Amino acid sequence: QWLARTRHLQETAFKADFSTMDGDSPENINRLVDYISWNMLAIDDELGEVRQAISWKPWQHDDPYADREEIIKEMVDVLHFCANILVASGCTDEELNR
Repeated sequence: QWLARTRHLQETAFKADFSTMDGDSPENINRLVDYISWNMLAIDDELGEVRQAISWKPWQHDDPYADREEIIKEMVDVLHFCANILVASGCTDEELNR
């Protein structure tokens, strides 16, 4: 019930109104696109933080490193933003599990 819990959290804690993003009206589609866009920007930012937690530059000769704790923390954030996009798109837990 990950998506159901995400929906509940977004609606109660952050006052997201997914009904304003549902349907085919241009206004609702624009709201959906805006919501997805800012979640995608957040995902990109979180992935940048993951990049900082690992040694990924092949031209550097430093000792390799991977901050496992930071990687997990940032990837959990990524998953939250992915869940927001799925919920806004109307995806259900059943669809996700399939």
